[in-house]
Amino acid sequence: MKLSFLGILSGVALATLGISGAAKAAILLPSLPTGSQYRLLFLTSGTTDATSSDINTYNTFVNNAAQSSTALNTALTAAGFTPSAINWKAIATTTTTDANVNASLQGTDPAFPLYRLDGVPIIDPTSVPNTVTYPGNLNKLFFNRNNFVFDPGTNTGLTYLFSALNVNENGSNQTSNSCNLGSFSNCVWTGFNSNGTALVPLGGSSVSSGNYNSAGNNGDSNWYNYLVLDSTNQFPLMGISSVLTVPAPAPVTTPEPSTLLGFITLGGLMLGGAVRKARK
Repeated sequence: MKLSFLGILSGVALATLGISGAAKAAILLPSLPTGSQYRLLFLTSGTTDATSSDINTYNTFVNNAAQSSTALNTALTAAGFTPSAINWKAIATTTTTDANVNASLQGTDPAFPLYRLDGVPIIDPTSVPNTVTYPGNLNKLFFNRNNFVFDPGTNTGLTYLFSALNVNENGSNQTSNSCNLGSFSNCVWTGFNSNGTALVPLGGSSVSSGNYNSAGNNGDSNWYNYLVLDSTNQFPLMGISSVLTVPAPAPVTTPEPSTLLGFITLGGLMLGGAVRKARK
């Protein structure tokens, strides 16, 4: 009799632990109204060499990293997206394909806000005065001084601050030493120039790399062009999602009794039955 009662309580306790102990995703998606469109960027936690001239080699590497991340897929699913329907591509230039073309970041492509996987925008809008109208290219990853917006009142160039691309597909911020000749721990394969075209592209014996912890501004090229290194080195890549459209919230339905409540009810019935039998 006592053992049966304790067994029921143990089952209820285990059910409670199973519900309350669910792990939270480490990814923070931007909070935007329904219908808003944006793209996500991340740094791969894994590394690869840069010896291939086929951009699909790097696209596959980036896409596999994103699709295999439990934290990222959980966050996307919770936000109403279908993770498997999202296409992730490498932000890298090879000897045959430029990064701005591969990642759809050319000046002629539609512009969308760009966010890291911790919800931080790539371009900091607080550095732009409210009197300036945001142009399409402000949401581009690639642009140079010829594309800067000028304050219409003074014709003075404005400065736009960039957030460092150092958050990986699991939501972890990968900050450590600088990318330099003494330590390659913060280097990322890029291969491109300020506009996304070839600098020292992937697929050659030597490839340009950037410092992914360089936040940068409109005069800082360290994030994409810091060192030219042997392509057999193992470095991460930067990835970008296809365009995401914020879905409408799921309709609110009358909640069904929870699993935990079911256990408690069942336990009460079983206990009541046991008590009645004991009284007979």
